[in-house]
Amino acid sequence: MKKKSEKLQHVNTGIGPVDVILNKKVEETVAKREDADRKFLEEYGPTVLAKAEADFKALVESDIGCAVIIAGSDSDYKRCVEPITSHMEYIIDSLNRYHIPFEARVCSAHKQPEKALELLRNYNSYQGSIVIVAVAGTTDALSGLLSYHSLHPVISCPPDGLNTSSLSNPSGSSNAFIRNPSNLGKYVAQMFSTKNPRAKKVLEEEVKEKIKALELADCTYRVIHYGKQDFLKGYLQTSSSDKEGD
Repeated sequence: MKKKSEKLQHVNTGIGPVDVILNKKVEETVAKREDADRKFLEEYGPTVLAKAEADFKALVESDIGCAVIIAGSDSDYKRCVEPITSHMEYIIDSLNRYHIPFEARVCSAHKQPEKALELLRNYNSYQGSIVIVAVAGTTDALSGLLSYHSLHPVISCPPDGLNTSSLSNPSGSSNAFIRNPSNLGKYVAQMFSTKNPRAKKVLEEEVKEKIKALELADCTYRVIHYGKQDFLKGYLQTSSSDKEGD
């Protein structure tokens, strides 16, 4: 029997819906934590954001090649085909793998067109190499808007996979398209490999490791399947007898 202070709440964990008992004490703790987060952002947010913007601009203008990820909404930020992690996190992990500096933003082309253009004007003013990654599902207006007005290349990587709106932008919108978010980092690394020695090194090491793995697989398959062909003894004995007869 549940205590009166407890209630049954339906919670979607992402893996599947489960019933979780949350008492009032837990709810109060969560509320306090959210309030603390808001206060922290109000007090320190502007200072942290100003430093982050200055640092990112410096990285861009060092011309090692940077990425700007713009999600069309917070749901695009969270949504993913697999429940393990978010679509954006796959993109971020792939950029981290190749040591590509990046900035992540949320801006809707439908609801905040002026802010989207303001973001672009800001990034267009940077003196360095940038690639912009548009992350928007359903009706992807973000890719078209960004790729038309940006001075930098734009890659569409929608969270809902093969999004036809990302592939059918009108003339003048020159966005590229990558369906698998885990592949995006490599594409960006290849774009900037002549500028970013760390990205270049990872690319080269990946090729070497893959070739080694293929060579090992080739040797393994030859050995294993040679041992499974018992009938070869008959052929070899026949061949040996024929030679002796000659």
